[in-house]
Amino acid sequence: MKRIVNFIGLLLTVVLVLSMQRTVSEKSYDATAFRIIKVNGNIYFISSGVDLKTGGVYVEGTPIGFSTKRDRAAIVNGIRGRFILQPSPKGKAIVLPATNNIKPRSGGSALINYLDVVNFFSDTCVFIGPVNVKLGKETFPLNESHFLYVTYPYGEERIAKKLMRNGQTVLLDEASLFEIDGKRVATFETEMTLYYKKGESVTKLSTFYPVFPKEALLNTEVTVLLEGVKDLTKEKQIDEVAAFITEFYGKPQKDNLNAWLEKEFALGLDKNINFK
Repeated sequence: MKRIVNFIGLLLTVVLVLSMQRTVSEKSYDATAFRIIKVNGNIYFISSGVDLKTGGVYVEGTPIGFSTKRDRAAIVNGIRGRFILQPSPKGKAIVLPATNNIKPRSGGSALINYLDVVNFFSDTCVFIGPVNVKLGKETFPLNESHFLYVTYPYGEERIAKKLMRNGQTVLLDEASLFEIDGKRVATFETEMTLYYKKGESVTKLSTFYPVFPKEALLNTEVTVLLEGVKDLTKEKQIDEVAAFITEFYGKPQKDNLNAWLEKEFALGLDKNINFK
C-alpha cells in the first residue's frame, strides 16, 4: 500500500512539473509571438522566402530578411503591446517599442482663424474618406469670389483645384482633388500648396502632403491592432490607433479619425455624458 501511495505521489509530481513547464512555455511563446499589423517595404522569412503580411505571425528571433534598410513593420503582442520590427545597422531584425502618446491633429468643428487653417494643412495630413472642415466666416468668408484652392505638379503642368464647399464647409475629397480636366487620375503622393483667393488678391497659406489610406486595408490593419490591445481602455485603444496611423501614414485629424472608428468599430468616445 505504501508503495502505491508513493507511486501516486510521484505521478502527481511529474504531472504538475510537466503542466508548469507547459504553462511557462506557453507564456514564453505568448510574449514573443507578434501579430503583423502592417509592412512597409518587403520583409520575408529567410527559411521559406515567404513575405510577412498583415494578420500573419512573427515570433521574435525567427530569421527574417529585409530588401532595404528602410523596410519596417508594425507588430503587436497581447502582453507587451505595439512594437516596430526593423533592420539593425548590420541588417539583423530588431524589435523596438513603438512611439506612444501621439495625439491626432486638432481642428474640430471649425477652423476659426488663420493659424487654425495653417496648422491643419501642414506636414503629412491623413484623411480617411471625405472630410468636412468648417471655416470661420470672419477670417475666411467663402463664396463665388472667395474660396480655397490647392495647386500641385502633374507631369509638366501645375494643376489648380478649387476645394468643393457647402456654405462655410469645405470638402476634402480624394476623387475631386485628383480629377483633371474632368477625368479621374490615379492618386499619387505629392506636395500641395493651399491658397485663399479673396476677390483679386491671393494669399498663400501653407504646403502639405495629403494621404488617403485605402479604407479596406486600413480596416484590416486596425482590426489586427485592436485585437492585440483589446484589454486596454477605449481611450487607450484610440490612442494606439492614432499613434499607429501617425507612424505609418501621417497625422490623422481627430474628428475624422473618431468618426471612422465609431463607424467601423463602434469605438467612438461617448459624447452624451451624464454629469452628476
